[in-house]
Amino acid sequence: MGDSGFAIPTERWRRRLYLPAYPVAEAAKLVEAHPRTVSRWYYGYRLPSGAHAARVLGERERGEALSYLQLVEVAFVATLRKIGVSLERLRLAHDYLARRFEAEYPFAQLRLKTDGAHVMMDLEESEGAWVKRLVVVSAQGQVAWAEPMEERIRQFEYDVKRGLAIRWFPRGERAPVVVDPQVAFGAPVLRDTAISTAAIKGRFRSGEDVTEISEDFGLGPDMVRYALEFEGELPLAA
Repeated sequence: MGDSGFAIPTERWRRRLYLPAYPVAEAAKLVEAHPRTVSRWYYGYRLPSGAHAARVLGERERGEALSYLQLVEVAFVATLRKIGVSLERLRLAHDYLARRFEAEYPFAQLRLKTDGAHVMMDLEESEGAWVKRLVVVSAQGQVAWAEPMEERIRQFEYDVKRGLAIRWFPRGERAPVVVDPQVAFGAPVLRDTAISTAAIKGRFRSGEDVTEISEDFGLGPDMVRYALEFEGELPLAA
């Protein structure tokens, strides 16, 4: 999505970006990773040799839910792991961006979108070819994020004034599910509504069919089916 210039209405709402709201299991579902994997990104883990692999992301209390901004960072780590960036290099990249952007959550920053590829190029000489998995340089010398990173970035809307990712479309910018801290306390909802996918899942599990749910919520059947697919209650459409 394009950058969003709307104003965040109150500092009370801004606090929602930082409040624990997503249990690890819920965060893992949203980023399509295993809960244990997400936990490792925060706490590290013990290697077969007995050594301890360092964490990737910032510190948090064990058992505490993730904030929205932490969820954003987890989404980017999931993408980077899928393209083969090691945990150690991820930690290095995160710490480097945090210093350069002077940000606690650099993967949630607008500057990641606008300046991040150029900043990461600064690491290439000292860190080697793995940086090329993250950035590409065109024949004209233009620097940009590699396609998997660009796809992830496009899932977010950014507030230009505050420089943060403030709305997320976890299955793509054209998909109807959105995670927005302004709506339903950040639970996944159907676009342009305050209807959570979990509420539709609950009705379906209680025995109502797609038609009944559609009529009750005033939604098209396709929207209800998508919500149920998102919640794992129906098979994904071919």
